[in-house]
Amino acid sequence: MSPQVISYNVAISACEEFQQWQQALGLLLKTRRVTLTPNAISFNAVISACAKYQQWQQAFGLLAEIRGAWMLPNVIIYNAVISACEASEQSQQAFGLLAGSEELIWHQMTACTWSSLRNAKR
Repeated sequence: MSPQVISYNVAISACEEFQQWQQALGLLLKTRRVTLTPNAISFNAVISACAKYQQWQQAFGLLAEIRGAWMLPNVIIYNAVISACEASEQSQQAFGLLAGSEELIWHQMTACTWSSLRNAKR
């Protein structure tokens, strides 16, 4: 991983910490303009920022982008998207995500995944 990507990831994570999802998304987009390739850490931080601000549609869009870039989303990314659904009270979207997921194998799901799904169902 290049030092530039690490720097962007730190900045994106800071945006996540302060619930600045739009700035986090902007930084992710900027990585492409300067010909850097964001990684799973980059996407996870932006999706987590979206979750904190109840931007489940943005989280789903980023997941689609990950898939479109031929990256395999990991369980951490799925957890972040499910958390975005939970925060936005979009339980059907969360369960639909799992039903349509070929990448996520059930045994990879963590306690965080199950907890978010349970909370989203409420």
